[in-house]
Amino acid sequence: MAKREYKEAFLELGFTCIYDRGVNKPQCVLCGEILSNESMKPNKLKRHFDAKHKNSSFEGKDRTFFERKEAHLKRQRLDAPSSSGFINSAKQATLASFHVA
Repeated sequence: MAKREYKEAFLELGFTCIYDRGVNKPQCVLCGEILSNESMKPNKLKRHFDAKHKNSSFEGKDRTFFERKEAHLKRQRLDAPSSSGFINSAKQATLASFHVA
């Protein structure tokens, strides 16, 4: 089965990409919902937006709005490279506490 690839144009629909178990999946930058790889089609992404966010203040926003939302979401995600630095420093602190004791 062919895997669908993320396109930068999907950000205009409110979606970024998350890497989950070796597969790229679309993630809504507004609600954080992760859809299946099969949903990585413009019409399915638009259907999510219309179903979940149609009557909200998000309708008609430009790309820069979604870029800010994406940056905020990536700071919160556990798969982000910056969060692994925190995990490594936490592991080092735990090891140091064992060496002291």
